[in-house]
Amino acid sequence: MRPCARILPRAPTTAEQRRPYCGRYALRSLTYVVQCEAGGLTGGPPGRPPKRFELESPDVFFIPGEPRTRRLFQRDAAGRINGFVERRES
Repeated sequence: MRPCARILPRAPTTAEQRRPYCGRYALRSLTYVVQCEAGGLTGGPPGRPPKRFELESPDVFFIPGEPRTRRLFQRDAAGRINGFVERRES
């Protein structure tokens, strides 16, 4: 029996919807940069090649090829993005 491939849903986004996610996020000495590109979002630590983000559900992104990790964006009481969490399965 072959293993089941995990297929993640991809939700389309517009440039206007992606704009609030773009920026620099930091926790102590760790920095993560999310950039708005013509075709979507990319992100990663400075000095490393950025990886493409795909929207799974509101404020939840995944990177194709990394099905066990999610990038979750947090919002304040006014609805503005004010944080970023990387959550790994296990």
